[in-house]
Parts: sequence; C-alpha cells; structure tokens
Amino acid sequence: MPNHLNYGELDAACVALLNEIVAQSQADVVVSSSYRYGKTIADLQSVLEAVGFNGRVIGKTPTDMLGASRGEEIAAWLEQMRPMRS
Repeated sequence: MPNHLNYGELDAACVALLNEIVAQSQADVVVSSSYRYGKTIADLQSVLEAVGFNGRVIGKTPTDMLGASRGEEIAAWLEQMRPMRS
C-alpha cells in the first residue's frame, strides 16, 4: 500500500517526532488528517508503519460531517468514545 493518498508523502522526520510523543506519553493515535479519507484504521496503521511509526492507531475522526470543522469532528469522535471510557 502506498504511503500517500494524493496529499504528498508522509515526512519521516515528523513520524519520528510522533514516535517520541507517543513513547513519552504512552498515547495512542486518532487520525484526523485528510489521510483518513477512504482508509480503515488498519490501513492507516500500515501507512504510518511504512514510514517508521511505532505506535498504535485506535481510530479516525468522522468523515461524514459535511461542513464541520476539524475541531467539531474531533469532538464528535470524543463523544462517540465517551460510553467506552466510562
């Protein structure tokens, strides 16, 4: 699978920085970038691993909220996860 979706290549230096953040915070990743369009969570994990990502992708923000801002998409994802975190 290619490591792009017509939005340019993923920057290995940025992925390395993401690895540092994930390692230090023990966080998992939810993708909210345009890379999430047309991809499953497994696809996103593979795309990131192909450029050296060591963490775990656990989700992606919704793509069906026409006209919503990125922040609104993130808020919707958090709301969906609320019952699972309780």
